[in-house]
Amino acid sequence: MKYVITETQFDKILDLYISKYIGPKPKIKREENPYMSGSFSINIKDVNDVNLFRYNFFPAGESWDDPSDKIYPANGNLYIRKELVEDLIGFLNVRETKVLDLIADWFTKKYDVDVDDVSSTNL
Repeated sequence: MKYVITETQFDKILDLYISKYIGPKPKIKREENPYMSGSFSINIKDVNDVNLFRYNFFPAGESWDDPSDKIYPANGNLYIRKELVEDLIGFLNVRETKVLDLIADWFTKKYDVDVDDVSSTNL
């Protein structure tokens, strides 16, 4: 049997599912990068005080290790603990790339940041 739900309904389902990991009061820590102006990281821990998400943002600018005068665009990287991704693959019965896209969209809406690259890892 198939059901059609709205994007808002799906967002609520995803939010509730992820909430079982992060709990009612997420442990969010934002750290500014002292070596690069405008660069920062956001770490979100689960209820067991283990990293669940790590987001790194780098503003547009020159690379410190590229001798060319190339200007790189701003970039936001999201790393998600593999356990959450695997659970959602089983729960939603979709492939990993779709789960990563769904979580990236959810994270963008929830924390008002731009996610350019997303991957699962053992945080």
